[in-house]
Amino acid sequence: MLFRRLALFCLLPLLACNISGRKVMPQEKMVEILTDIAVVEAGNSLDSNIAAYEPARWKGDYQQVFRKHGADDSLFRSSYRYYFNRPEQFSKIMEQVITNLQRSEANQVKSKP
Repeated sequence: MLFRRLALFCLLPLLACNISGRKVMPQEKMVEILTDIAVVEAGNSLDSNIAAYEPARWKGDYQQVFRKHGADDSLFRSSYRYYFNRPEQFSKIMEQVITNLQRSEANQVKSKP
């Protein structure tokens, strides 16, 4: 299940744009945002009628995550492209995302009666 979530991240480079003149988010912020995006995407994929989702709904979900973290679409895309083009840094970010997701999943299991 975790690898399925990560597969969704493979699509994100297609959304990334050129970072010329753009700021880059710190790695910690990218970890937080990517963790939340993985949770949103996993939740959306549980819907039985996912094929009927409008692109605006997906964009709205991402915007909600960006607002939560005080970021915007442009900053996220440029930061994603920056780290994606630096495999060592990107790998560390994704490892932390996986750790966060595993920790969250373990907490959910513990809290079930």
